[in-house]
Amino acid sequence: MEEQEKTYHLKELNEKAIESGCQDVTPNKLKTIINFWAIKNWIKRQNLENSKNHVAIICAQPKDILQEKLKKRHSLAKFIVEFLYEKIEYNADENAEEILIEFSVIELKESYEKSLELFKFEVTTDDIEDTLFYYQELRQLRLKEDSWLSIIK
Repeated sequence: MEEQEKTYHLKELNEKAIESGCQDVTPNKLKTIINFWAIKNWIKRQNLENSKNHVAIICAQPKDILQEKLKKRHSLAKFIVEFLYEKIEYNADENAEEILIEFSVIELKESYEKSLELFKFEVTTDDIEDTLFYYQELRQLRLKEDSWLSIIK
């Protein structure tokens, strides 16, 4: 992302992501990520009228701050997924499309703070909730009532 407005072609971004090793990426997932960043006010985006595959984006904050936020989100997301997979019981049905896991946001925050992560960030419960929302938007997790989570395979 640039501090000057720039137009991106989503299919080209998708191809670059695949070439960089991101196997599960799709143009729709890229749109979801861009929308999430816009909701969080990290960027400003505008879809172009004449193309559904082009989007104009500008950083809403300095590029170095955005990069730091993305590093924090990545570190926290990685930790949360690993934590939740550890909570899956060994007798879970491997053929099930979804696996239910009970957890709390405070439990996730405290576990992150106690973890031995090398580049640990200071996190809040809002950071945890935002990361869970991020995964839900990408349709990787589905939050249920009473702090139940469904991991989608």
